Amino acid sequence: MTAVVAAARPALVIVPGNFSLPRFWSAIQRSFEAKGYPVEVIPLQSSREVRIDPAPGLADDVKEAQLLLNKHINQGKEVVMLMHSYG
Repeated sequence: MTAVVAAARPALVIVPGNFSLPRFWSAIQRSFEAKGYPVEVIPLQSSREVRIDPAPGLADDVKEAQLLLNKHINQGKEVVMLMHSYG
């Protein structure tokens, strides 16, 4: 694979289902990264190992997704979102 092809790969952003922590996606993440794709899994605020009060909800998860997507878009990258269930 040439550097030009690798540079043209879009960033993959995985939006997990509710109650799914980013580590559950690590095998899929590693598989795509091995093929040269940059991958990030959004850590949903509503799916935390440690509960907080008040509990985060959908609006908090949307904000988290927006922040990550905007980061890639502002860097001029194309983004492909892979969404599961609640994502």
